[in-house]
Amino acid sequence: MSYDPPPVYSRTSSPGGSVTPDMLEEDPSPSVPRYSTVFALHGRPTPGSRSARPLETEHTFSLQSGKTAWATLKCVSRAGTSTNAPHYIGGDDISGSVNLDLTNALYINAISLSVRGRIITAVTEDGSFPFLDHSVTLWSKAHGDPRHASYTQNIKHEGKLTPGEYSWPFSVPFPTTVPLPGDTTPHQIPQTFLEREALVTVQYDLILRIGRGALRPDKIITVPIVYIPKIVPEAPSPLRQLAYHEASPLLGPSADPEGWLTLPTVVVHGSPSDGPAKTECKLSIASPLCYARGTVIPCSLTLRSQYPRALDDIAAPEAIIVKLTRRVKHSQLGLLQAVRKPKIQTKVVETAVWWPSSDISTDPSERRMEGEIHLSRRLLSSSDFPPFVVDYFVEFLAFRSGAIPHDPPDAILVAQRVSIATIPARGPRMREFSTRNNT
Repeated sequence: MSYDPPPVYSRTSSPGGSVTPDMLEEDPSPSVPRYSTVFALHGRPTPGSRSARPLETEHTFSLQSGKTAWATLKCVSRAGTSTNAPHYIGGDDISGSVNLDLTNALYINAISLSVRGRIITAVTEDGSFPFLDHSVTLWSKAHGDPRHASYTQNIKHEGKLTPGEYSWPFSVPFPTTVPLPGDTTPHQIPQTFLEREALVTVQYDLILRIGRGALRPDKIITVPIVYIPKIVPEAPSPLRQLAYHEASPLLGPSADPEGWLTLPTVVVHGSPSDGPAKTECKLSIASPLCYARGTVIPCSLTLRSQYPRALDDIAAPEAIIVKLTRRVKHSQLGLLQAVRKPKIQTKVVETAVWWPSSDISTDPSERRMEGEIHLSRRLLSSSDFPPFVVDYFVEFLAFRSGAIPHDPPDAILVAQRVSIATIPARGPRMREFSTRNNT
């Protein structure tokens, strides 16, 4: 996929301040990133989503009689190797061929190819709900003799194929949307999903069916395939694009209001050694609120209090807890019951990394922290498909500080729904300012 060159802007403001030596000291706690893993000045490019490989990996699947393959399905995909499952992204065509090598005559009514999508919630038959079944007929006896220069319906054919070789090339668009029962609105189909701990699976198959007639069993090749929808975020603000282009620190919410969403102010109360204290906390996350896998969610936190000791207690990387949580909602009772009787499974997928901001406030009653949430390249993309909804939330949890007790300790102070895309936004490549633990 090609991208336009980054636009050229003129900087109207600068972050101010600089990195001080104390910002580079190691934190003694092994549970949080060391300051030596933070690249506060320039950052480095995010790994981004894996570049889409070209549609050039050939896969071969066959039906055999003894040791001889008599029916072969070949397809081309974006998979890394031919031994991996075929891999497609939204907008791809599934191309290939079906080949027969017959040593004896064979009666065939029709040869069809279909793309099937299912939501699976149990191993029993009533735990599988098909939502996609797109089928094309490659040949039927109504088409006439397949060895004829052009199939014609005026040449009677009884379906008996004589010994020899036959081939049918195909190119089938992978459907990206489907209507649901009782709803004509097209819905974007979800990503392939398979996790050991999950209560639901989303599976796609490419199916070759060689129809033999009413009294003969059909011959079938079923190939599991991987599907990734094409979801692209909107471009960041012009000032953030400029920062990425120049490898400079990101401007904060006050200098680049277009580039941030500031969540409602949270007030926390604590009991530091110098008496009861009230602290106002403003968490901001990068806008637009859609982020590609393999990039980051930039975060900014501003803390204000008239009690310096209170600020010192919570303006520390190990005290600030911001998490990215995934919620998968599905039904175990079929497609029509998805909204009325959903099952919800929640999982924390990543925790933000924090460090003191390079934009140091001159106000002694204010502290500024910068952070980011690393997004794995393998992250499941967001989905608003009613039978399989995938939502993500950035959650600001209670501070992990003895000076600010909170019951329960993992209480959510404020949360914001965000979306996870599969392809990076157009423009300069995003940069990250701390070492990631995921890939």
